[in-house]
Amino acid sequence: WENTAVGVCCLVKDASKRSYYLRVVDMDRHIIALNQEIFNEFKYDSSNPMFHSFAGDERMIGLNFADQNDAKHMETRIKKILRRVNSRQKKKKVRADLNKPSSKGPPRSQPPPPSLSRPPPAPA
Repeated sequence: WENTAVGVCCLVKDASKRSYYLRVVDMDRHIIALNQEIFNEFKYDSSNPMFHSFAGDERMIGLNFADQNDAKHMETRIKKILRRVNSRQKKKKVRADLNKPSSKGPPRSQPPPPSLSRPPPAPA
């Protein structure tokens, strides 16, 4: 492990992108040292109470907490966010499946074709 930043770790909800991010702000250099999206397959390892890790875009990322309560709070919040993200993905899949054409008939979003067994209207 290589120490690349010391700072504040934040969970951010970006409403415009409909996504959550894990950000580390380096207070000495006044930069965002990490901006990691929490996506559907995001795996957060908190097996060590003070050191959590996950796969970043280019390498493994580790968060070394100074306080065990802070580490536990971060773990709880990330797990809650992952439940939301996964639930949202499942809802999208269900909607897509409902609108997908099947061999059994028209997509559910369209009304069925008129039945041919109805008698024609009576002449006026």
